[in-house]
Amino acid sequence: MPTTELFGGDAPATIFHLGDQTLALPAFSVREMIAMPSVTPVPRTPPWVRGAFNLRGRLIPVVDLRVKLGMCPLKDEVEDLIQLLGDREQEHLDWLEELEASVREGREFRLATDPTKCKFGRWQASFQTNNPLLQQLLTRFTEPHEQIHAIAVEVGHLTTRNDKEAALALIEQARTGLLDEMVRLFERTRLMLRETTREIAIVLEHDGVEFAISIDTVDGVERLTSESIEDLPDMLGGLDQDLFVGAARRGRDGSIVLLLDLAALLPAGVNKVAQSA
Repeated sequence: MPTTELFGGDAPATIFHLGDQTLALPAFSVREMIAMPSVTPVPRTPPWVRGAFNLRGRLIPVVDLRVKLGMCPLKDEVEDLIQLLGDREQEHLDWLEELEASVREGREFRLATDPTKCKFGRWQASFQTNNPLLQQLLTRFTEPHEQIHAIAVEVGHLTTRNDKEAALALIEQARTGLLDEMVRLFERTRLMLRETTREIAIVLEHDGVEFAISIDTVDGVERLTSESIEDLPDMLGGLDQDLFVGAARRGRDGSIVLLLDLAALLPAGVNKVAQSA
């Protein structure tokens, strides 16, 4: 059956996320979903074939879907995010140090006083995630982040009135209060990313061949009506169009789901990986 006929009507689809993309596969092709087990690399395979794992005595080849789609590997993406959070934390430590130095040296403070203008504020406003724990933690930054930037405005008023002592006291209070709260949030967010980020393996069967794909998170199972299915969007963010058969709009919110082509995920030779592992 052509893959285009596997979506729509009464056939349910399994919806999942890969980075900021929402993708779907025919639910009847899904055999099970498990936390990604240890994978044994297999020589002389394409870069997007990670290897194979043992599933109750059966060797299952693993397609690294991120690599197949030309995306950054999940491990690298998480490490990049952890590094970014560390950089944004250090910038706020430096920001308060510079505020104190400007008061002591009697010079103008030139760094951002608007929380939406600093690097963290701009990043937070544009960042999107399907991780509810990460979203919850990032939301908790909003209040202390806004308040610590407001300190610079208040310090400016105090220095205008030549009340240097009160300005320095306010900065010290911010260091042990608001800044310390932000530092703890940065540490907690990095720890959460390290401890909870783990790929999921969706075990599939297509044309009698079992294989698995690696994904970030599962959304659920829902029916995509035939009327919701449409051509692929013009802009796919660099993704290979040949790996999709179309797109669909979800009934609950109208968001776009990209429909994967099962046949394109399992080209000739991948079914031999398990025999070589």
